[in-house]
Amino acid sequence: MCRRLYIHFICILIPTAVCIACFISCANSVPEILSSTSTAVFDYHDEESAPQMRLSVFTETGSDARRAARIRIVSKSDEYEWTTDEPQLIGSDNRQWAGYTNFVVPDAEKITQGVYDLFYTDAEGRTVQNVFSVTYPEKLIDSKSSAVQSILGQTAKEMVAAYMEDGTLVYYDVRKPEWKDTAAIWNALKTASSMRICWTSADGSVVCLLPAQARPSSQNQNK
Repeated sequence: MCRRLYIHFICILIPTAVCIACFISCANSVPEILSSTSTAVFDYHDEESAPQMRLSVFTETGSDARRAARIRIVSKSDEYEWTTDEPQLIGSDNRQWAGYTNFVVPDAEKITQGVYDLFYTDAEGRTVQNVFSVTYPEKLIDSKSSAVQSILGQTAKEMVAAYMEDGTLVYYDVRKPEWKDTAAIWNALKTASSMRICWTSADGSVVCLLPAQARPSSQNQNK
């Protein structure tokens, strides 16, 4: 009887110990960066003004991105650097990224093109380093929204971003062939109260957000 109880106890203890060991191992795993990418975002608030510019940077991690505690980026060509202590997390198809979508510079300044260092720090205070590049057409800095498509060139891709009244994104993808005009978009996206046309460079390194459009009364979703 005692032998059976002992064997039963061992059978319970071993899987539990393995689970604890795995948890400790994952928690203490060395942070790992697979790659880092940036997107220069040009945000047009109206049709006449030059855009506001910001930088979105994300790093794909080989370790658990949920343990990301800080991300710092530093331009190699000037003194600019940014730090976020609240990294945003993205996961898809067993891949994971940590980063931030709103690195900005003071008014009248521009985000420097070139190579940047990225420093990724986990919850244990361990830091690993990676590099990425920032590039964009200089003409966009002082441009109007009407010039975006020609500046980005023929390889640019048109995207549609549609939002509910509370700001929830309900659609972000290419314009469908049957959407010949904005009326067709409103008719298809019944729950959207506003939308923005977005033009992106072929490689995704540049995104231009055109001025927001509110749903016209003639396209009210309640009708």
